[in-house]
Amino acid sequence: MKLKSLSIATILGLALTTAHADEQFSMLEGIEAEAMTAAEMDAVQGKSYLDYLLAQDAALGAAMYGTVNGITQETMANPQVQAAYNAWIDNGGSGTFEVFAYQWAGTGGFSPQGIANWIGVSADIANDWQIAFDQYQGAVADYQGWYDLYTWHWGAVQNLLGGQL
Repeated sequence: MKLKSLSIATILGLALTTAHADEQFSMLEGIEAEAMTAAEMDAVQGKSYLDYLLAQDAALGAAMYGTVNGITQETMANPQVQAAYNAWIDNGGSGTFEVFAYQWAGTGGFSPQGIANWIGVSADIANDWQIAFDQYQGAVADYQGWYDLYTWHWGAVQNLLGGQL
């Protein structure tokens, strides 16, 4: 897996600011740093890093959508899939042909192994999202704890100096 060096720096920065930093480093195993090109550096200049990440995410999402849409369209053109969909509808099934074709492609023609793989991958994705959300909540709680400590110290200094700061 390759990430741009600027992204790796962000990951490291986030990992070091959480209470679970030791666990975060396991995410970095196998990542190769790749220097940003001049065009990528120019794209970042004058913009916040968040804007840059959002643009990268949007580009990746568009590419993924294009790939999935292409596979679905190819599957819809398959006469075997068309016949299977018609049989599905004739037997009381429901749903659009596009969704049927998407699921056909994702499950290898609704094979038992394909369905098991689909369910397994879906469960893995849900689990990964839950772990990421739990880590995010932990980071928010850590930040709140540090912020509370900072404000308590600020109040203590204000009290010592008679509110002159």
